[in-house]
Amino acid sequence: MVMGKWWPIREQAHSHNPPCSWKPSSSPSICRRLSRVWHGYDPATPQPTKPGTTTMRLITLITALTLAGCTGPLPAVDPGMAWIDMRTLTGQLIMADKLDGKNTYDGRYFQVTPGSHELQVRYDYEYRSGGMGMIGDEYTEITCYVSVRYEHFAAGQRYMLEVRSLANSVDAWLYDEKRNVVAEEEQEGGVHCI
Repeated sequence: MVMGKWWPIREQAHSHNPPCSWKPSSSPSICRRLSRVWHGYDPATPQPTKPGTTTMRLITLITALTLAGCTGPLPAVDPGMAWIDMRTLTGQLIMADKLDGKNTYDGRYFQVTPGSHELQVRYDYEYRSGGMGMIGDEYTEITCYVSVRYEHFAAGQRYMLEVRSLANSVDAWLYDEKRNVVAEEEQEGGVHCI
C-alpha cells in the first residue's frame, strides 16, 4: 500500500488493509467515504439510475422553468398611461380579466390609456355554507366577475381596485392615489358569480 497525502491509496482492488486503519482518530464519516472508495464504489463516478429517473428529472426541470416564466417581473410603468393595481382582503384570488370587453394579456394589473374604460376582474373566494353563512364546516368556492367603469383615468396616475366579500355579497371600489373612491362596481350586472 502506498500512503497518499491524506489517506492510503490502494495498489490492488482487494487489499486487506482497511482504509482508516493507519490513523485511529479518523472521523467516522471520512472513514465511510474512504471505505466506499476502497471497496470499489467511487462517489465521483456517475452511477446508473433507476428507470424513469432521468425522465422525472427532465419533467421537474421543465415544470420549474415554466413556473419561473409565469412569475416574471411587472413591466415598467408607462407615464403616458394609467396603472391599476388590484387587491383583496377577503378572497383567494383577484385577477385582471377584461379591459373594455377584451381579454387582458397579464392578469396582475391593468395599464390603460387616459379616458373612459371598463375593467373586469375575476374574483375567487370561499363562502361558508350553513346557517346565515356563519355556521358550518363546508365551504363553497365561488368565482365572480366584477365590472367597474371609470370615465376619467388620467395619464401617469396609479389606481387601486379593491374587491371584498361579506357573506354572499361582493363589492368593489376603485381608489385614486389619494385613497379617494372614484368608482364602484356597476349597479346593473356589475357582479356576476358562478
